[in-house]
Amino acid sequence: MQGSRLSPEELTTLASYERLAETRSKVINGTPFNREFWRPEFERFSRLLPSGRILDIGCGNGREALLFRNAGYQYTGVDLSAGMLTEARKLDPGATLARASMYELPFPDHSFDGVWNCCTIFHAPKSRVGMALKEMVRVAKPGAPVFLAIKEGVDEQMVEDFRGGNERFFSFYDRETFRTILIKNGLQMTASSRDLREYNPPKCTNVYLLYFAQVL
Repeated sequence: MQGSRLSPEELTTLASYERLAETRSKVINGTPFNREFWRPEFERFSRLLPSGRILDIGCGNGREALLFRNAGYQYTGVDLSAGMLTEARKLDPGATLARASMYELPFPDHSFDGVWNCCTIFHAPKSRVGMALKEMVRVAKPGAPVFLAIKEGVDEQMVEDFRGGNERFFSFYDRETFRTILIKNGLQMTASSRDLREYNPPKCTNVYLLYFAQVL
């Protein structure tokens, strides 16, 4: 199915998430699983769109599902990892979830009032990031707010999980480069920031770039 279109690096990344799924629902980056990690961004998103139909692309173990559902949104989460979706169903049995690739979303055009794409699109090779963004724009309504979280840097590479034994592919961007990519693919950036909450070298060197955008 969708996996047939993935690069070897993406297939390795998917296999890593399958192995990490159960552990990741308990511990993330060496700290206990925090369901509220993206609460500040969710609160800002909710001011842009107080209600409506939301698509969470790369929902993983469903960390944000409860945030949206408890606030009354019509939530749909998609992920390509069957293991992660199993964990998401444990966390929120009532959530609408589907196994799907960010390159091939199984929804009609203009289906969603808003899109949440948190820590997913950075697994797309730079040569294919436009494909993923165009598919995201396709399923969103014109004017829909979008939240994206990526990682700061300049290259793309396989990165070994600090716990060892699992490699995942990441594409890194500087702030202005990714803004330009958003514009080229049908999105208008409304705000951006650098996020250092998980920056703790040498154990963890995540510097997130956070974007709020709007579908044109």
